[in-house]
Amino acid sequence: NSHVRIMPDCHAGAGCVIGYTARLNDTVIPNLIGVDIGCGVCTWNLGSLPVNKDLFENLDRFIRHSIPSGFKTRNRVFPRLEERMETDGAPKKVFSSFGDFEKRITAVTGKINLEADRVWNSLGTLGGGNHFIELDIDDGRQVWLTLHSGSRNFGLQVAAFHQKLAKSAGQEGCPKGLEYLSGSAADEYMKDMETAQFYARLNRNCMGHEIITGFFNLPFDKLMRVESVHNYINFEDNIIRKGAISAHREEAVIIPLNMAEGCILGTGRGTEDWNESAPHGAGRSMSRSKARQNIPLAEYRNIMKNHKVWSSCIGKDTLDEAPQAYKRTKEIIDALKPCVKIEAFLKPLYNFKASG
Repeated sequence: NSHVRIMPDCHAGAGCVIGYTARLNDTVIPNLIGVDIGCGVCTWNLGSLPVNKDLFENLDRFIRHSIPSGFKTRNRVFPRLEERMETDGAPKKVFSSFGDFEKRITAVTGKINLEADRVWNSLGTLGGGNHFIELDIDDGRQVWLTLHSGSRNFGLQVAAFHQKLAKSAGQEGCPKGLEYLSGSAADEYMKDMETAQFYARLNRNCMGHEIITGFFNLPFDKLMRVESVHNYINFEDNIIRKGAISAHREEAVIIPLNMAEGCILGTGRGTEDWNESAPHGAGRSMSRSKARQNIPLAEYRNIMKNHKVWSSCIGKDTLDEAPQAYKRTKEIIDALKPCVKIEAFLKPLYNFKASG
């Protein structure tokens, strides 16, 4: 009895397609959101800055030294973490204080048998796959710092724990992988989801702060920021979005395309038939394995060179993230018309992904 709307950038995923939106009801399927709870894209307007090869090389060295990627974590907790929570602009009703957030992390890690220190030390880390750090420029020569990241191993373990509970409920006739939770079990999942979603947002905030203040020497809290989350439950409009973003009327949105073509900045139209949602990006046109098998490395390098994107990460390790592995940008632009007004294109200048 829930209105389902599939996004035009959809592709195959576990549990359901990536690009799924639906109204929340009394039951919830952990597999619908999946393992990277709270994954999203955030961009900050850095203003007018001189951009050149020296800047990109220095930024790359800074990121490699300061932002752990892949499976790496920090050696200690991100400094002044409480300040990052208080200034990240997230709704304060989720957690009334940093102490409240600490208690929830302790409760969740204890329940699912996770090492709490590793969870804390993973804040301010990028992860791998399609997660990235990018420097973009718009038509007005404004420079933007863009991050795509999620809840790291914490979100994965939260999802796995609750899907296992759903599976153990033994619902007769329920398709494999679509086992659901209801009642108090669903409430507990929602509570843990809220924690993991906030954790993912805080993670992006930590990385953004590290780069903006540590490298660019800019006042983090005064910069314009746009964030779109695409693997989550929105507890304000009660919509599940997997590989889709919120696009309420007049809501600012950020939509990544691919490594060569950057991102779209837009404004939501609040289209009800679309569950007030929009595509979260270009969506894959081929699987990771097919991309590695079929995309020539030389072709990947040439595309990035022709688009004048500086990156130290173009190689076999990121071949499955090559622009050719994603749907064509024109398809996404055309598909956005009913749900998003395009305001600007952010052209990539620099791109970093976990590699080697």
